[in-house]
Amino acid sequence: MLLALVDGIARRVSGPAEASEVRTQKTLLLLSALLFIPPSIAWAAIYFFFGEPLSAAIPFAYVVVTLLGLAVFAVTCRFTLLRWIELTLILVLPFVLQLTLGGFVPASGVVLWSLLAPIGALVFGAPRSVLWLVAFLVLVATAGVFEGSLRGTYALSDWLRTAFFVLNIAAISTLAVTLLAVFTAGAIRPCISWPRSRSARKVCC
Repeated sequence: MLLALVDGIARRVSGPAEASEVRTQKTLLLLSALLFIPPSIAWAAIYFFFGEPLSAAIPFAYVVVTLLGLAVFAVTCRFTLLRWIELTLILVLPFVLQLTLGGFVPASGVVLWSLLAPIGALVFGAPRSVLWLVAFLVLVATAGVFEGSLRGTYALSDWLRTAFFVLNIAAISTLAVTLLAVFTAGAIRPCISWPRSRSARKVCC
């Protein structure tokens, strides 16, 4: 099922003359955006239901901006713009979410979601991808420096914080392994059979 989804995305975002490496990067970027939306909605709903409306707004903002970015990409085919938007959202929003919740433990280590930004930079073909890793480390260090001065609402109970630890670790590892598996296993087959007829639909991206 995953391979069928990957192939379907590849056919819609790439042209027949496009290099397989670029096609892979585009497909993985759109695949990641689609995979990140469901947990973002779930996290926002849980935070809101348990009395953290400000924290809930942050994953919800990811969903809104991502959908807008995908719409712009569908019209303009500007892959580099969508890549920058997604990597920036993935890097910054978990850090901001952790600040609103009061630190590493109250936020259940949610800043670890930011680790997907340097991983994404590698598989999406971002230039100077090591800088995304540096930015992640800077954010983690900054979160550590301000840990003692954060004053979250602490509306989440102990059992819910523990549940979020489990959910965060499970979701982050699953998404990371999925992206890397698709990237390294060559799931995006380089020999997609493109229609050769002149009347075939033109793919702009």
